[in-house]
Amino acid sequence: MSQIIAPILFLIASIGLYFSYIGPSLDTLRQATDLRDRLVAAVEKYEELFERRASLNADYDSIPLAERENLHRILPDEIDPVRIVIDIDRLARSEGIGLEVSSFELPRLQATQSGRGTEEVKNQLMTWVMSTTVEGGYVGFKNFLSTLERSMTIFDVTQLEIEKIDTGATVDRGQRYKVVMHIYSLK
Repeated sequence: MSQIIAPILFLIASIGLYFSYIGPSLDTLRQATDLRDRLVAAVEKYEELFERRASLNADYDSIPLAERENLHRILPDEIDPVRIVIDIDRLARSEGIGLEVSSFELPRLQATQSGRGTEEVKNQLMTWVMSTTVEGGYVGFKNFLSTLERSMTIFDVTQLEIEKIDTGATVDRGQRYKVVMHIYSLK
């Protein structure tokens, strides 16, 4: 009888040992292996990104300093609204026309996509909207827009309204130009 009971007890003990100790240990081992695999993949991705960053820094450093300053002027990291208004006012005064800024809206995030081979590159641009009213003659306004176009900062004129100034006097004071423009920055 003990020859039958002993193997049954050993079988019950081994089943109990498996479910109470070996099974949970195997689950813990599987979780640790999965975690290790994810961490190894993360380290490989980090090394890839670190090499890419080093490559981009080397490319950036190869650009002459004057060119980097021009690039920063064309698409600055951030916009100083007061400086922009002063610069545009200076341009308008140099053409003999008056400028009045009616609004300068807070920036909106604009996502742009450009394809490079099979990968997509997303850039985050901030768009500042500035509304102005300019008064003066046509030639001065045309020269103002030309000067604005040649400036280092990117301005997109998105809306233009032209209105003749009628004062009732015999002297022609020119036109009133309502201009809405977008100004871009990286932050």
